[in-house]
Amino acid sequence: MPSLAWRIDEPSTDLGSTNGTAANVNPCPWRLILLDVDHFKNYNDHYGHGAGDDCLIAIARSMASAVNRSSDLIARYGGEEFAIVLPETALAPACALAERVRHSVEEQHLPHAASPTAPHVTVSLGVASLVPSGGSRIRDLILQADDCLYRAKRQGRNRVCSRAGGSNSEATADAKAESLPAIDTQP
Repeated sequence: MPSLAWRIDEPSTDLGSTNGTAANVNPCPWRLILLDVDHFKNYNDHYGHGAGDDCLIAIARSMASAVNRSSDLIARYGGEEFAIVLPETALAPACALAERVRHSVEEQHLPHAASPTAPHVTVSLGVASLVPSGGSRIRDLILQADDCLYRAKRQGRNRVCSRAGGSNSEATADAKAESLPAIDTQP
């Protein structure tokens, strides 16, 4: 298995070189799930920052209960954003995991009186796929996942959107990703 010794905050890291392992010959697929709490600013404004912190902890627990492989990584990516890194994972299981997380958060029924989406806390998730090749960058994977996340938000929030892709360059990755079908799930 390739080393997970790359940093998500260093987007220029080359995914094709994994410290000289066999991944250079036979690269494994990487999946990235980005999660954003829907209308979280409204939540903080309505309930206060302490309640916001408790909400984020509850969401992190939902994520942790859904992720069960030691090779998978959950990280807080921003204020109300989280990332789940899934090495050696096919796209369909990554999407299923994202949907389990979405459903688990929704099933908590954490009140969110300030949300136009639902009377409880919901999350939107974007799932992206990249098979490393020469010149593949973490940035490519992050951009694809971010694009899927914002598509989920544009389509009404509280859903999972995904797209497969991967290539040697950004332009090719975008072209390939756009030529592949999108997978969307919603409640």
